[in-house]
Amino acid sequence: MRVIIFLLLALPLGLLAQESSRKNLIEGNKHYRLGEQEKAGQSYKKALQTDENNSKAWYNLGNVFYQAQNYEEAEQHYKEALQKADNPELEARAYHNLGNLYAKEKKLKEAVEAYKNALRIRPKDVETKHNLAQVLRTIKQQQPPPPKPKDDNKKQEEQQEPPPPDEMSKDEVERMMDMIEEEDKDTQKKKKKQPKNRQNPEKDW
Repeated sequence: MRVIIFLLLALPLGLLAQESSRKNLIEGNKHYRLGEQEKAGQSYKKALQTDENNSKAWYNLGNVFYQAQNYEEAEQHYKEALQKADNPELEARAYHNLGNLYAKEKKLKEAVEAYKNALRIRPKDVETKHNLAQVLRTIKQQQPPPPKPKDDNKKQEEQQEPPPPDEMSKDEVERMMDMIEEEDKDTQKKKKKQPKNRQNPEKDW
C-alpha cells in the first residue's frame, strides 16, 4: 500500500517537473529566435535541470553551442538529444546538424555518416542531400590522382593499393554521388508535376 501511495504522490511531481521544463524550453525558443543566444542557453539549461530527458532542450542547447562555434559542446548535446529522442523528426535534425558540424571541422567521413543517418529517417530531405553531395565532392577532390604508368619491366596490371580503413574509396564516393544525382532528378520531375511547396524549415526545434 505504501508503494502505491508513493507512486500516486510522485506522479504529480514528475508532471510538474515536465511542465516547468516545457515552459523553460518555450522561453528559450523565444530568446533564440530573437538572437539572444546567451539567454536562450540559460533557459534550455533550466529546462534540463527539471527534466534531463527533455530531448528538445538538449538539441536546442546544441544549436546554441553550434552558433557560438563551440563544436565540441554542440556535438555532445546533439548526441545526448539522439539518445533521449522520442520522435524521428528530432533524430533526423540532430544527425543533419552533426553532419554540418563535422563538415566544418573537416571530419568528412563522420559528416557523410551523419548525413546518411539523417537521410535514412528523412530520405527526401533536399538540404541534407545537397550537403552530403558537397562533402562527397570535397572528398573526391582530395583523393590523389591515379598512379602514372609503370615501367615496361614492371607489372602494369598490378592492383592499386586500397585506401586506409578510415577513408572512402573513389568508387564508393562516385557511387554515392551518382545515387544522389539520380534521386535529385526524380525529385525535380515530381516538383514539376506538383504545386510549389514551402521551403524546408530551419534545422532547429
